[in-house]
Amino acid sequence: MEELVQSVALSHMVKGYSRTSLLLLAAPESGKTTIAGASNAKHVCRVAMITGRSILREVKEHPDTEFLLFNDLTAVRAMSPSAVNLLILILNQFTQDERGIVAFAGKETETIDRPIGIIACIPFKTFTDHRARWREMGFVSRMIPFAYQYGDELVAEIKDAIDEGIHRARALPGRKMPKSSKRQIAVAMPRNFSKELRRISDSRSKLIGQLGIRLLQSYHSLVRAHALLFHRRTVTRADMDFLRAVDAFVSIERCTSLNGDH
Repeated sequence: MEELVQSVALSHMVKGYSRTSLLLLAAPESGKTTIAGASNAKHVCRVAMITGRSILREVKEHPDTEFLLFNDLTAVRAMSPSAVNLLILILNQFTQDERGIVAFAGKETETIDRPIGIIACIPFKTFTDHRARWREMGFVSRMIPFAYQYGDELVAEIKDAIDEGIHRARALPGRKMPKSSKRQIAVAMPRNFSKELRRISDSRSKLIGQLGIRLLQSYHSLVRAHALLFHRRTVTRADMDFLRAVDAFVSIERCTSLNGDH
């Protein structure tokens, strides 16, 4: 999961493919924020609560920011419905690299002139409560929805460690992020891997009710970014195995157990 978050946070460096974005879905106490912290880097901006207008200002004033990391995207529910809709709309624009002028009441205008990636954490039940609206606005299809849960064995192990006084939150990340660069890097993929990735993407997109165009784009970007994470310029079997492992958790209907219990 560390590798997933870090790969997403490097996807802006993949030449020829748009960066991908990530939605971590799990119950409270499942370590979403800690896991997302593996993307700790200067080009990833942590967000606790923000409005659409503030995002425009943040991106304008900090040109090195490439990703926004939302510790809990449900915090936006504290805003008015119109403010939430505006926020999601602006996030959609940024993640799809759609450029143009954004006009507010009066004569005030801002400009979207570059893409921004999103890494967001949402409790799964909260997500399902509002899933229809996010799907209708195109938000979900712009992300890789990674839905997981702690299996019974893992929960028992954690509780046993707490009883014994030996449980400690592991310091993240275990692997350092490579330095971010504006220079994009071409990552080659053997043709047989490309066909394999297409089959994986097509199968998953049907399960989550999408056409699969955006998911295919995201998977191509993600697997190449994973190669960059390990300083490779060609996708290998290890990168494809990583993608298959991630794909097993991509869902908007249920959370898959980390230790195999469904």
